[in-house]
Amino acid sequence: MRRTIVRVLDYSWSWLSLAGLGLGFWLLTEGLARNSLTYAADWAVHHGWHFALNAGLVFAFFLMIAALAGRVRPGFWLFAALLVPLALANALKTNALGFPLFPWDVVLGTDEFTWFGLLRHFTWKMALLAGGFLLAAGLLLHLVPWYWRKLGYMERIALAVLAIVIWGSVYNDRPFPLQHTAGVTTTPWDPIGSYDDNGFLLSTMLNAPFVAVDKPTGYGKQAVTSLLAGEKPRAGSAAEQSSAGAGAAPGQAVNDRSTKPNLIVILSEAFWDPTIVPGLKFSEDPLPTLHGLWKRYPGGWLQTPQFGGGTANVEFEVLTSLSMRFLREDSLPYVNYVNRGVDSLASILTRQGYEATAINPLDSWFFVSRKAYRNMGFGRYVSSEFMEPVREGMFIADSEVAKTIIRETERTPGPDMVFANTMENHYPFFPGKFKQNTIRVDGPFPAGTKGILETYAQGIHAADAMLKQLVDYYSASKEPTMIVYFGDHMPALDSEEKVYRNIGWVKGAGDDEDPEYWRKMYRTPFVVWDNFLPHDAEAQPEQLLMSPSFLGPYALRRAGLAGTAFTDYVGTLAQSVPVIPPRKHYADLGVREEQLTGYRQLEYDALFGQRYAYAAEGIGGSIVPPVFRLGDTVPSIASAAAEPAAGGSAAPGSVTLTVRGSGFAPAAAVYAGGRALDTARIDGATLRAVLPGGARPAGGKPLPVQVKIVDSKGFTLQTSNEVTVDLP
Repeated sequence: MRRTIVRVLDYSWSWLSLAGLGLGFWLLTEGLARNSLTYAADWAVHHGWHFALNAGLVFAFFLMIAALAGRVRPGFWLFAALLVPLALANALKTNALGFPLFPWDVVLGTDEFTWFGLLRHFTWKMALLAGGFLLAAGLLLHLVPWYWRKLGYMERIALAVLAIVIWGSVYNDRPFPLQHTAGVTTTPWDPIGSYDDNGFLLSTMLNAPFVAVDKPTGYGKQAVTSLLAGEKPRAGSAAEQSSAGAGAAPGQAVNDRSTKPNLIVILSEAFWDPTIVPGLKFSEDPLPTLHGLWKRYPGGWLQTPQFGGGTANVEFEVLTSLSMRFLREDSLPYVNYVNRGVDSLASILTRQGYEATAINPLDSWFFVSRKAYRNMGFGRYVSSEFMEPVREGMFIADSEVAKTIIRETERTPGPDMVFANTMENHYPFFPGKFKQNTIRVDGPFPAGTKGILETYAQGIHAADAMLKQLVDYYSASKEPTMIVYFGDHMPALDSEEKVYRNIGWVKGAGDDEDPEYWRKMYRTPFVVWDNFLPHDAEAQPEQLLMSPSFLGPYALRRAGLAGTAFTDYVGTLAQSVPVIPPRKHYADLGVREEQLTGYRQLEYDALFGQRYAYAAEGIGGSIVPPVFRLGDTVPSIASAAAEPAAGGSAAPGSVTLTVRGSGFAPAAAVYAGGRALDTARIDGATLRAVLPGGARPAGGKPLPVQVKIVDSKGFTLQTSNEVTVDLP
């Protein structure tokens, strides 16, 4: 009896220590991912269920490898050889780029996932974490005799079954609904936040399905080169219609091919034209600029792949000429697939001497934009951290985005390619969102609908005013300029689309209830304005309907700019298939699968394949810029002075630092000895910060001071020179 009890206790201790190894592995991966064991432990305390799921995943992987190896000890070291390098790579990438290691980085490949590039960010803390854990684990495995013995077949089967049950319950919520119980959610546009909330291993497992990309039938080098054989890069037909001697309006330039035009592409958030809804009456036209430009310049409608959200996917189509119709509907290419150089309007024009700038009035990490814009060939990215916080409603005003666009084109002596997003008109549209609604909306709809419609009318009115602001400025500019202005998706006016049914725009929710649903709810306006092409006031401008992926090639041709064999192929395809609908609507629009076979193969080649098209044109190495600048300003300190902090609320020994220089963007903060101080920005040349008394350097040493621009995730975007200050 005593022998049996001892054996049971020994066996139980062995399994408890095995579970301890699993927890240790979890602590290692999360500690590395968060660059702090303390941060990892704090996360575990406040995210108990998420912690349990991550620990369970580690344990399940460990069990499966032990079952396959037949012994616990070698199984552990095999497991360590797989997981520790991934944990280290995640830590290195997070430190270097501010983004975690995604599964597609490893499976699909990325220009950023290179050991030699990331090893520069290896720290002694990472070495201590990994080395200390492996040493402790090795001692435990050496001291517990049970780990040396060979596992029996029944034990191996039991371990494998247990591992599969844990995996299935975490991944598919079956047979046990662990995800549902834990309340696991992901935020597509904020994968960094999702990783912070869910943990490294759980997030990696949830993202794993996105690496499964099917190769199109017939894809290969011969297929790609044959598709592009007849498509040679060429200037656009619109420029050929103009001549050096053609008359131009006052303030306008003539495109005589000696001066390349600026190309400004603007995505206007949730921009739609509600005046087309029968029965709606507006006290004034909310879109006078758009409607006026439509009478003189080409424009029309985009049949977009998104409704109510997914802005980055429409942006992806316009910039790259690649289509969301060939990708997973729930994918976000910026997050999932733009992991290496992907040719875009930015890189195409950069090769022609342009400076390409992306502007987004959101945090720099949104939709992992820093990575996406760099990989698409932009040389500069101006995010909200560098923009004046002039707000209308909840977000930075469209007028401020327009000022940033103008500032960027003024800054450079040569031609510019600028892509900009707006946010003022973003959801929600509750009454009272803006200071004042100046447009009344009436019609046969319930009372609760009126306030939402009037708020939305005010939002698009501001978007239209932004368009006028830019057209007015560049009409008077001597720089030839083309503006492509479009809406990304129709607005989600409410959570259940009731407003659209209340105003009679659709009969129900979805295609099953209204055959016109897809056509009506996925259509946004666009216009293409310029100040250099001749315009016949009597001629009717083009009225177009197209998919967003065809807009880029159209703009290049109209501006007289050379594209690539791929953009020429896409532009030619658009003449026969102007809209690529969801597969279930192919028959409605007369689209045949074989018409899109070549397009699908070329897209696979660019995102996942061997890049035969890039090799054929010799552009593969010229897409990602050697220098990628964050922001339109670099902080520089000219002087710094210290004086005792004044005021009754100042803590004893506190010091006020006044830092003067240049390039102090709105998100700039003073750092003393590496510590962020409470900072007030007086203007772009002056900052004032308070140094607590307890933060003084020991021994009366001078205080090292820097200015940093840091985003809300803690990633440093810009750093100034360092100066030292003698404290009073």
